[in-house]
Amino acid sequence: MNFPLKNLENHLKESWLLSGEELHEEGAVSGLVELERNLWVGRVKDREVEVQLSPSRVKAYSCDCPEFKKEKGCGHIAAALFYLRNLLRQRLEVKEPVKKPLSDKKISFLQHLQLIPSDDLIDFVRDYARQNRPFALALKARFTGSLPLEDRREKYLELLDSAITGIRNKKDQVGFRGALQLAQVVRELLNQAEEAISGNHPKEASILLTSVLEKVGPLARKTTGKDNKLQQTLKDGFALFKQILLLKPAPELLQMIWEFCMGESRKFIYRQSLIQADYLNLLGELAPSLGKTEELLEHFKAINSDLDPKDPNRPDILILIHKLLVLQGDVTKIQENLLDHLHEPSLVLYAVEEALATGHWKKARFLAEKGLESSNTSALSGRLEEHLFELALKEKDREAVIQFGVSRFLQSKKPHYLEHIRKFARKEWPQLAEELLEKLEAQPYSLHKRDAIARLMYDEGRFDSLFQYIVRLQSLDLLQQYGKQWPPERAEEAERLFMEILPGYLNNHLGRKPSQRVREVLENLFEAGMNEVADKLLARFRTDFSARQSLMEELETFHS
Repeated sequence: MNFPLKNLENHLKESWLLSGEELHEEGAVSGLVELERNLWVGRVKDREVEVQLSPSRVKAYSCDCPEFKKEKGCGHIAAALFYLRNLLRQRLEVKEPVKKPLSDKKISFLQHLQLIPSDDLIDFVRDYARQNRPFALALKARFTGSLPLEDRREKYLELLDSAITGIRNKKDQVGFRGALQLAQVVRELLNQAEEAISGNHPKEASILLTSVLEKVGPLARKTTGKDNKLQQTLKDGFALFKQILLLKPAPELLQMIWEFCMGESRKFIYRQSLIQADYLNLLGELAPSLGKTEELLEHFKAINSDLDPKDPNRPDILILIHKLLVLQGDVTKIQENLLDHLHEPSLVLYAVEEALATGHWKKARFLAEKGLESSNTSALSGRLEEHLFELALKEKDREAVIQFGVSRFLQSKKPHYLEHIRKFARKEWPQLAEELLEKLEAQPYSLHKRDAIARLMYDEGRFDSLFQYIVRLQSLDLLQQYGKQWPPERAEEAERLFMEILPGYLNNHLGRKPSQRVREVLENLFEAGMNEVADKLLARFRTDFSARQSLMEELETFHS
């Protein structure tokens, strides 16, 4: 995403723009402030929005409304952008002209700092920090590590306590702005940890990371809003711990990290939180080098026995137990553990992929079929079916190729499955294709479904059905894709398709974007050698839509 704020109408959906204009005119935008340079946050009708500029272009945006989660855009974002555009224009209008300096030689910011007496600069920073809490926290985060302190970890903990104070709301939740403010402090500490790792100082990095995880970890589950920056900073912290292990630190430091992770992983607050799984994964990497595989195995089993069956950490723990058993090399225990947990599809999927990687096809097929019986999510079922489909292709199992190929195609809509199904179905393919079309039609509408139906009709030469389908949907996308590929012997039908769809599209869509899309269709027609159809459309547009200024401007590309 990268477009000029002044031209936002050319880059957002019309539905977002219409909704955004209404919200903006109603005064629904409130509290939109520049939290940091070019990062604007605020609310639009009880929804939190965030916009990143650079400085006159839109680089990124987010909103916590359901529409944004689904479509990656919404009216709230459009309203915020309208508001920002007006605000920035007003600032430019009222900005006083810059007075020319008396001297041609300009004084840089660095020179200013060098000219200011140290005592005055210290007084200014102290006074400004008293008035600006985020600045004070940023200052402490930046320089705590460079102070000559005996117990630096204690100072990091005090800093984090100070940053956490006051960011919870009445419901004991951490709001968007509070989380963002804390995340900035944490990010500075993580940057220092990364520098320590780069400088081969694993102990200093460990002090920083344990401080961050101990204090901020319990807050992660209390954050609200879609864009959870705290969760991401914690993930980054665990990733840095793994970088420390690559430095092969002293056993004493490894033991310190081990004890910290063991203690944190037992905390009740992390139950039903994925942070617990991060600690357990880190323990899994520490155990072999410390000779604690058996101890960790018992720890995992104890945690697993206390977990609710629906706990999100359960799949990770079962996989970690399996990994430790494999590390110990006891084949009997590995098999017993798998047989005891054939009803756990996540573990079974891991074991299937493990078996495939080592060439044990029969074992992989058995496990995948068992996992499919107990799978309770479409994502897991899809991956297991994918493995069974690939195994069926290797073994040339006709029935399995058709069974799992059909299932995967109906779920994913990817056309390569059709090639394999057609090859193995042979004489049964025409009937099977008809059944696939019926099953696709019965599914809820989506662009993937639309494209899959059109592709299947085209590949099977069902041009009458495809013609009716494109007309029924009034789809410009399908028209562009298949209209110029219509069989030459049915050229009149292709012309009729364009003459019916494009005027209807213009009748139902206003603005610059629809005009641009129509121009693109005409350009494609000329490139495909369908000049006669393109000329007829041009003549009709110039007659029937002469009042559409944006369309006439786009059609100027084509000479009369």
